[in-house]
Amino acid sequence: MGPTLVEVGARDGRPPAATVHQGSPTFGAAVPRERVAALLCLDVDDLHDELDPMPVNTGIAYTIVPLKTQRALAHIDLDLALLDAFARDFAEAYPCAFTGRKTPWIEARGSVQPVLRGELTLED
Repeated sequence: MGPTLVEVGARDGRPPAATVHQGSPTFGAAVPRERVAALLCLDVDDLHDELDPMPVNTGIAYTIVPLKTQRALAHIDLDLALLDAFARDFAEAYPCAFTGRKTPWIEARGSVQPVLRGELTLED
């Protein structure tokens, strides 16, 4: 991926925000809704009606998965048996839902795959 510019702001000596400058996005083909729903243990009806799940790459690829509601987002339960094949065929799933508010306007759930591969650890 190469060097990446990261801007870190400071307020009272603490970093309240950081901005990662990435490349322009490239988009893959829409992912079959049934595969996404099976991976996330959701019903196909939980996926956004107008926005298809789609791989997006700005240096790191993710499959953006728009959901209808924050309730659906809260009820995700990954089917670990499907996880590796999904990531290999498309990219890691990154489910999100619009909040209906001005800020924050979207809520998302990050990937657990680095944890499953032992690249990151979770501490209590």
